[in-house]
Amino acid sequence: MSEIKTTPFVIYDYLQSEEDIIGFVEEAKRQAEEEQDDSILHIALLTAIKARALLQFAQKVGVDEQSLLKPKDTKQRKEIINKALLAYA
Repeated sequence: MSEIKTTPFVIYDYLQSEEDIIGFVEEAKRQAEEEQDDSILHIALLTAIKARALLQFAQKVGVDEQSLLKPKDTKQRKEIINKALLAYA
């Protein structure tokens, strides 16, 4: 029998644009209303705030969000760190 490999689910892999974030919140709102559970919307809003901040920071630094989250190698990681430090200078 073959071994099943899993990877962690990272919502930020899917919230890569303003449109993605808006759609995510709208769907959470619909689900919260349907289930009459405002905690669903609360968690979604916190996630959306983090996703938007990450997206804005990646744009400010001049890298794509995925590279910011998961640099492909040490060289790219160092480049991103340097750009991020300059953004804070």
